[in-house]
Amino acid sequence: MERVRILFDKEMPSMLRTTVEGVLASHPACHVVEPADKQAPLEGQVAEIAPDMLIVMHPAQDNGPGRFVRLLLSRPALRVLAVTSNDGKAFIHWLKPHVIEIGELSSESLRAALAQTCTPRQMEA
Repeated sequence: MERVRILFDKEMPSMLRTTVEGVLASHPACHVVEPADKQAPLEGQVAEIAPDMLIVMHPAQDNGPGRFVRLLLSRPALRVLAVTSNDGKAFIHWLKPHVIEIGELSSESLRAALAQTCTPRQMEA
C-alpha cells in the first residue's frame, strides 16, 4: 500500500495540528513528513519533501482558486487542504484537467474555443 505523504505548514497552530494528526493516526496510509529545515519557506519545504498533501491554515476570505497556484504548478499532483482560521471550514485546492468538446473544427468553433480560454483583452489583441 502506497502511503500518502502529508506536510503541515509551520504556521499551523499546534492544537489544530495535534487534532488533525490524531485523525490521521487511525489511517495507516497517512504518513506525516517533516522538513529538514522547519524555518525554510513553504515552497522550499514542498520542493524538498514532495508531499502528496499540504495542510495549511489561512484566512477565510482568501480561499479563491488562485491562492495556491504557484505551489500547485510546481507540483501538479499536490493537494492543499486549507483550513480557515476563523470558522474551521476547510477547502481542498488542486489542479484539475478540464476538457470541453467543441465539436467539428471550424472557424466558428475555434473562435468559440478561444473565447472560453482567453480574456476579453487577449481577444482584442
